[in-house]
Amino acid sequence: MGDRQRGFFSDWIFKSFQVSPRGFALYRIFYGLFLLFFLVPSLKIFSFISSLPADFFTPPPGPMALFHGFPSHEAFLFLFGALILSTCGLIA
Repeated sequence: MGDRQRGFFSDWIFKSFQVSPRGFALYRIFYGLFLLFFLVPSLKIFSFISSLPADFFTPPPGPMALFHGFPSHEAFLFLFGALILSTCGLIA
């Protein structure tokens, strides 16, 4: 391949689909709003999981095996708050 063809191919591959910083900012905002409105679970799920007996807790090998049961409702509320705050931080 000649230098002219290589330059054309390289420009086509690497420079034709460049996204501006404004485009990345809009994508980040829309992605954060999508997460916040459609993918964040409700609090009912957390209260249900925390009310389950410890006999149902059978985690796979890994860090969750260190626990002896489901986390408390307060721990789930803390994680839910951290999820909402981090998603709002992504939007801002």
